[in-house]
Amino acid sequence: MTTDRTELLDIRYGERLRALREQKGMTQAELVDRLKAAGVGYMNASTLSRIEAGTRPVRLVEAQFIGHIFAVSLESMMSELEALSFYELSARRGREAFVRFRKSVADVVQWKLDLSAHLPHLRSLLDETDEPAVRTVIEETIQNVESFIEIDLEDELRGLDKEVRETHERQDTSTAGRFLNSTRR
Repeated sequence: MTTDRTELLDIRYGERLRALREQKGMTQAELVDRLKAAGVGYMNASTLSRIEAGTRPVRLVEAQFIGHIFAVSLESMMSELEALSFYELSARRGREAFVRFRKSVADVVQWKLDLSAHLPHLRSLLDETDEPAVRTVIEETIQNVESFIEIDLEDELRGLDKEVRETHERQDTSTAGRFLNSTRR
């Protein structure tokens, strides 16, 4: 999953907002009350929490009132180290994805080990039954387990790496890709 520049700026704005709020010793509820008093009547703790988390973009009118409350400009909320924060947030998202990837690979390896340990039991069940319908189910299960166990994770990773790189190169060289990449910079 890619994170676009807009999403990263939303995250950066939210981080700056949370830092300002905490620096002023203000709770989310207090900021919500101040925003409501200033004219942002629909604001609530859930919405503010999502803005601070970067999962909901801040609206311009909200940003203006937030700027008035904290005596900061919209530009200072957005531009401070903007280029660096884009890369910093991209790297953070990349690290988070890598942690999820490692966990997923560890899960797959564990499943492969567990299923390998159960194969002898499945084969003994097959040897013990004469009922055709049950044998068919057991044989299909054994085939599915064996095909899963035989997956070469290193080979799959190399193939996925190659596929993603080729897709990335095609996007860079296509007209749309060049346009999109130029707007991200």
